[in-house]
Amino acid sequence: MKTNKYAYIIGNEKIHSEQVQAGNEILDCLGNGIRNPLLVAQPQQGKTGVAIYVLDRFIKDAKARGLSYQAIYLINLSDNELRKQTRLRLRKAHLDDDVIVIHRNDIDDHEIDTDADRILIVMDECHYAIDKGSPVHKFLS
Repeated sequence: MKTNKYAYIIGNEKIHSEQVQAGNEILDCLGNGIRNPLLVAQPQQGKTGVAIYVLDRFIKDAKARGLSYQAIYLINLSDNELRKQTRLRLRKAHLDDDVIVIHRNDIDDHEIDTDADRILIVMDECHYAIDKGSPVHKFLS
């Protein structure tokens, strides 16, 4: 008997059980007031899948509760290919209308909606934003 190795499917994006587990741990952290959970893993280990799972759950929960929300996926690498891949995966997950993808070079063109009931910012490659003078630091401040 063949088993399905995917635990969750969002649109056409398949999420592995390990990604669901990591995503649930992040959501638990957020639910318990931990504002900045950090996921650390080697390249190609599924971090984007975890992010998509967390974004999906965040958006579905806000919609179910009738809350306004803003979901942002902040890309810190200067690699344009990563931006394209992220947008494609969000489109595959049918989240592209609900998630704002911001590249760090374009951050000055965006603002956080401080009137939203809930805000979730996923930072990809967050270590590139540690300088207090960086545009990302200014955006988050």
